[in-house]
Amino acid sequence: MPSPNKYGHVIASGLPMRDAAWLLKLSEQSKSLAVSMEQCAELSRVGIHRFASGVQNNTNTFCRNKSNTQSTWLLLVRAAVTLEQQLPFGFDATRVLFDLLVECEQSFDLRSFQAIRCVELALWSESRLRSIPASVGDWSQSVRDRLTEATRTKPLPPTDQARSADVACDCRYCGQLVAFLADPGQSTATPRARKEIRTHVEDVIRRNDLDVTAKTIRSGTPHGLAMTKTQASY
Repeated sequence: MPSPNKYGHVIASGLPMRDAAWLLKLSEQSKSLAVSMEQCAELSRVGIHRFASGVQNNTNTFCRNKSNTQSTWLLLVRAAVTLEQQLPFGFDATRVLFDLLVECEQSFDLRSFQAIRCVELALWSESRLRSIPASVGDWSQSVRDRLTEATRTKPLPPTDQARSADVACDCRYCGQLVAFLADPGQSTATPRARKEIRTHVEDVIRRNDLDVTAKTIRSGTPHGLAMTKTQASY
């Protein structure tokens, strides 16, 4: 968190998602909102740098999980490429957003986020802007090159039972899931819990592509969730 100022107050860092949505609306409707393109560009530039600083310093107090950070980035990059197409000399802050993906890849995974979003952004650009901006094309090529390099060498399988556990939820049951995945000596576990809790854990496993399978065990009360670690990501 940022340090308190001289009055003892902590100034929030980062950028709220609602502000990113507002900047996108502003870039698309600047005339009807009586805002000049230059003013719109300056507001967007400030917002982008504030967002990037929060992500780089891990102090984006408005984005409390990776999903919010990624959604905010997507709104900002759409606003940026919209401005890039309308301003006579382009929009330099677009590069800040694309560079952030490389610098902070832990927040923007190459395979599960960037590879998907570069296709989506190209399709969105063609639909809304009638063309794909040069910066989007360059980023898409960069993603393809990095994916090619990343898959050139076959990854080595894990040497123990520890698995990646990148889970945003901090509830008690997800905490148990993370502890299980991080344990290098445990390959299976069968926690018992109510149906809604088991469903929640299964949903977290599915959404985060975790290297573990889950199956309900209907004997006993409450029913169990049989979890077995895999090597799917390898």
